[in-house]
Amino acid sequence: MHTVMTTNNGYDSILLVDDNDKVVSAWGAEKATLEAFVRDTDAAEWNEGEWHTFGDPTGEEIEDELRTIASFGEECGRDGVIASDERKRFWFRD
Repeated sequence: MHTVMTTNNGYDSILLVDDNDKVVSAWGAEKATLEAFVRDTDAAEWNEGEWHTFGDPTGEEIEDELRTIASFGEECGRDGVIASDERKRFWFRD
């Protein structure tokens, strides 16, 4: 399992993905969620099956598409490391 941060033109997300990068949980990014992402780098600290802010796609006709990282935006961080300087500045500017 891995944690992944994504961004798109509307919002940032934190995802829990399996070893095949299938999304198994998703949270809309908030300051506390981002702080946890950076602090709790072990994916085992995150709960599978949580869909905060997002609906659980289980059973939906396009479930496979909805469980991809790309459906949440562009990956900009993984396992507690925010790779995008722009997203770091946005969330941790103070």
